[in-house]
Amino acid sequence: MADPGSMLAIGLAGQAIGGVTGAMGKMTEAAGAQTSIMGSMLQTMSKAFGLQVEAKQYDYSAMVANYQANIDKINANTASLNANYERDTADRKVEQAEMADRYQEGAAKAAQGASGIAVNSGSSTATRESMIELGNYDAATIRADGARKAYAFDVEAMQDTAQAELHTYAAAMNTSQAADTRTAAGLTMEALPLQQTAYNLAGTSGTIGAIGSLVGAGASVATKWSDYSQKYNA
Repeated sequence: MADPGSMLAIGLAGQAIGGVTGAMGKMTEAAGAQTSIMGSMLQTMSKAFGLQVEAKQYDYSAMVANYQANIDKINANTASLNANYERDTADRKVEQAEMADRYQEGAAKAAQGASGIAVNSGSSTATRESMIELGNYDAATIRADGARKAYAFDVEAMQDTAQAELHTYAAAMNTSQAADTRTAAGLTMEALPLQQTAYNLAGTSGTIGAIGSLVGAGASVATKWSDYSQKYNA
């Protein structure tokens, strides 16, 4: 018949080994949980970094749009100045042409009078009227040419102004997107302390579980050994 002490020793050894195995299992589970949490933390940091890079890209786009808007405004102002210049130039040319016409008309009338021709009747009057009509036509042509050039510059100024407004709007949108993206990056980073706490708790939980397994196994071994001692040593 097997020795009860030997049988008990084998059983107690098994329980002790089971306690150690259980403790190792708890530590392994904790390590697995920590690995998973660490992966989540890395994903969080990667996402936050990506959002920060995206915010920088929005900043750059806003800067480019603002620069282009300023260029468009300069172009619009230049076009407006050119339009005004063409109108002023046309007015000066008309004024000069009218002065030249009046001079020529007076010179013609003086020449007619000097030659003994009646200046207020017949061909003399018709000649001077023709000169006036030609002068008026020249003035109208000058005005029309100036107006045409000025209109082209006005259209250019309008287009540049519209482009400036579009670029200004794009800059504002990009600036807003950059701010929103940075906010998202900040909110994402706020998850890291919580994940760090979870990581630490997982390690603590594994340690506590391992200690519990060892203590439980030790208590069971001690109880059975005490019972055996009382029974066979009484």
